[in-house]
Amino acid sequence: MPKTTFIIGAAASKSLVPEYPLGSQLKKMIAKGAPPSITHQIGDRAAALVNQVRRSPHSSIDAFMANAANEESEIARQCIAGYLLPLDYHVIQNGLDDYDWFSEFANHFSRNPNLLFSHEYRFVVFNYDRLLEILLYNLFAGRGQLPHDEAWGRVKQCAIEHVYGFLDYDLAGLLQYPHRLKNHQSPISKYPHHIGCARLGADAIKAALGIRLMTSERNQESDEGLQRIREWIESSSRLVFLGFGFAFDNVRIIGAEKFGGHVRRLDSNGRMVNMYSKFVYASMFEHGRAERRRVARLIANSDAYVNLGEPEQGCFQFLKDHCADWLEADALSR
Repeated sequence: MPKTTFIIGAAASKSLVPEYPLGSQLKKMIAKGAPPSITHQIGDRAAALVNQVRRSPHSSIDAFMANAANEESEIARQCIAGYLLPLDYHVIQNGLDDYDWFSEFANHFSRNPNLLFSHEYRFVVFNYDRLLEILLYNLFAGRGQLPHDEAWGRVKQCAIEHVYGFLDYDLAGLLQYPHRLKNHQSPISKYPHHIGCARLGADAIKAALGIRLMTSERNQESDEGLQRIREWIESSSRLVFLGFGFAFDNVRIIGAEKFGGHVRRLDSNGRMVNMYSKFVYASMFEHGRAERRRVARLIANSDAYVNLGEPEQGCFQFLKDHCADWLEADALSR
């Protein structure tokens, strides 16, 4: 069976939970003010960081952190965690109103879970949140009706790598006992109560330790996770970019530029023919014609098979229209 790597970007999380910010929005959020939970913990240092982010010429909070002093970078990570962690907590407690593109995945995974456990399907995640792990756990524990330990064990069997690192908190424990979050700050509330704000702030500062920087920490050739990602990309016959922004540095770091091209293989009649070495699929929601051309040039040679979604297609519709046939075929294979 062809191996498939899904490259998951921030827009994929946002399509499931609209409150999750895109990468470009995180800097703007912090420039407007630190999360109340972080201000509650570190006071004036949070306000000083906000002023520095406002003055920064960098377009993203990632780039700001990569060029900032150690203390500034640490506080920026804490602010990121302060904004994202309550959204993770909210999903753990309440689930989702609309499972959007993940429902398309779940329909296939539930029929052939070996796609995940044998690593035929791999996930490269460019998000700090743990939404993918939460949804996979709910799939195994809910639809699969597995007990907690077995469901979480199945999640750990899945091939998932976070390029940016991730919010480092006791996800397994909270999935088992979500009532522990009862007194935490709600991401929906305008007026977080004092106790909930304090608890969330303490949690966010710990969770921020799992977030990694853009440059040296993610570019080292000795980085085992990064090397694993590149091996997945190289060995995959199909690459599916879902909600991905296609910033050049992000494409380059995982080795995903200039994919595709023809290879010579024998057909069923013994003749040498040109065949595609990779099939590249990419959702392009709200991307214009110029951006589509840029992405096509960035990720593939001119003779490669590249299937770009339409600007009006969100992640769910893109999977339905461009990937449904082979997803169904994979689900039926044993």
